[in-house]
Amino acid sequence: MLFVVLINYLPYFLAVHSRGRYIIPLFPVIAIVFAYIISNTGKDRWIKITVWTALFLIIIRFLLSFVGFPVLMEKKASRKKVAYDISKRIDLSKKIACDCKSEKSVCVYIDFIKGKALKTSKHILDWEYLIDCSNSKKGELLKKYDLHGTILKLYKREE
Repeated sequence: MLFVVLINYLPYFLAVHSRGRYIIPLFPVIAIVFAYIISNTGKDRWIKITVWTALFLIIIRFLLSFVGFPVLMEKKASRKKVAYDISKRIDLSKKIACDCKSEKSVCVYIDFIKGKALKTSKHILDWEYLIDCSNSKKGELLKKYDLHGTILKLYKREE
């Protein structure tokens, strides 16, 4: 079973841009292997150490979620607030382009508000409003939004 798991996950381990989510399915296999090792040692001391360590890690993870989850939600909520602010500043019936790939979530929120998918300026050549995060000027700057390291800019096409 371990050999099959290792062969199946070998491409993910070797991939340059491998993400942690590919490792998550390995947790049951790892748990089975460690349970087998611990049960075969037959020493009550190791079983107690393992159970107390697991309990400690579960409690720490639970406590961290009370701090980390609200912070994460506030970060995501700030993008939602930016999207609603942009939707109030512009005419949603006009053509809107989005060139900021790093903050695509703002554009997705505007997609839902507008009811139509936003595309890049390469696909919408006659855009009226542009959401961009590059340093080059693309039109009349309506507003800048600081998203903790990324500056999102809302432009209106100059006539």
